[in-house]
Amino acid sequence: MSRSYRNLVLLQGGLTADAKFHRFDDGTGSLRMRVATTKRWADKAGGVQERTEYHNVVKKLFSEAQINFFTERLVKGAEVDVEGELTHREYTREDGEKAVITEVVADRIQPIGSTPIASTKPAAPEAPEPPAASQEPGDVVF
Repeated sequence: MSRSYRNLVLLQGGLTADAKFHRFDDGTGSLRMRVATTKRWADKAGGVQERTEYHNVVKKLFSEAQINFFTERLVKGAEVDVEGELTHREYTREDGEKAVITEVVADRIQPIGSTPIASTKPAAPEAPEPPAASQEPGDVVF
């Protein structure tokens, strides 16, 4: 009986730039982004070392709602959890040379932390709150 192994990648990192989106005629889409991860460790001398890796991530999006959700949240500096599988694909560059790219094909992308949300329209001005019943006009509220 042959043993089955799983291709599983888990990343937690920050976006190096806004995610790039592509919409298809059928209402679905895809996204492409780069996630930076950093490993820190103490060397023998007691100093701190670090190494940053950059990962290409792609994901198929199945609805307009998914596209809108990720468009607002996957902006430069946003922190994300990514779960997917590692793939390699070959393509031909503009100069005719063949090249290989390694990507994580994401099954799940979850924005985490205080993820910045991109705004496509200016925020409406907030209406002033009416004074509280016990507040006299001219009182300063802290």
